[in-house]
Amino acid sequence: MDNQFKKKKILIFLQGVIDGANRITITIGKILSNVFEVKFVILGDDKSILDFIPQELDVSFSSYKSKSIFSLFKMMKIIKRENPYLIYGSQTVVNRLAIVASKFLGKKIIIRSTGMMNYYAWTTRITMKMVYRYADRIIVQQEEMKEEMHNQCGIPHSKIVVLHNILDYDYIDKCKIAESPFADNDVVNYVSVGRICYNKANDVAIKAFAMVKNSIPNAHLYFVGPYEKDTDFFNNVKNIIKEHSLDDCVHFVGYDSNPYKWIVNCHCFIFPSRHEGLPNALLEALYLGVPCVAARCLDIIPKIIQDDYNGYVVDVENVENLALSMKKALNLKNFEMLYKPSSKEDYIKAFDTI
Repeated sequence: MDNQFKKKKILIFLQGVIDGANRITITIGKILSNVFEVKFVILGDDKSILDFIPQELDVSFSSYKSKSIFSLFKMMKIIKRENPYLIYGSQTVVNRLAIVASKFLGKKIIIRSTGMMNYYAWTTRITMKMVYRYADRIIVQQEEMKEEMHNQCGIPHSKIVVLHNILDYDYIDKCKIAESPFADNDVVNYVSVGRICYNKANDVAIKAFAMVKNSIPNAHLYFVGPYEKDTDFFNNVKNIIKEHSLDDCVHFVGYDSNPYKWIVNCHCFIFPSRHEGLPNALLEALYLGVPCVAARCLDIIPKIIQDDYNGYVVDVENVENLALSMKKALNLKNFEMLYKPSSKEDYIKAFDTI
């Protein structure tokens, strides 16, 4: 191919764990591949995310220890070898090293920040303030994040662009037609998607479900997402289940590469999180037309969920209101999605005008 027609290369660094940030990163990479030459570099031993990267896209692997100076040298070696037009990352631990490596090598870098500043540990916030200012552009998910990044990190507004999470409609539509995982049609199924951890407030969800169960005896609650049995939080969750005699109706599905079959076939999606960035699973549930009950852990939640229309918004850790809303949400049907994602053109422009 003649050099004047050769696509500019974008090198995308990401860790191999399956989470919302990485799923969005892959969606962005797929969009960019229409205009740029895109290459993913999966860092570390976990390669689970590889299942979501289209086979036609280029992928390489690199061992990685987030706190090791050797990881910085490895990253620099990869950048020198690939000689990209631009570097991109969307995980804080990766972003910090990628910024340093790109500046050493005189490369442009765009990073994506996925949470409000108070979501991070104070040590992380300090390094973000020190390093993020050297990125050429920072993508955030909400206007509130832009103002916070400007005020707390001293980053000029001109460097920060707000791009709402884009949904991979084709992929979701393809996955949702899978056979329903619910064998019994005579039960009421509630679903929550995400890692089992304190931030996701699974304990709050179970306490609320115990109250729902008193009114709806045939109700079941499913948690779809990875979990570690030996953590204090999971043991606490199991104790709550035992205390309320819910062993037969609270289910831990574990990781499923197709959570959409759970969402689209349930009666209500619940999102009780204490802390979040911009929750993909909630947006996807709304797109699939499932009524949602969500905690007001972000300013955007009341903008995408309207009470009595497509779900209900409750205060964080308000068990009683969560339970009441879970019952009321069963009556909601036939609503339009209120959330407006950024367009493919918006993302391409952010990378093509740096």
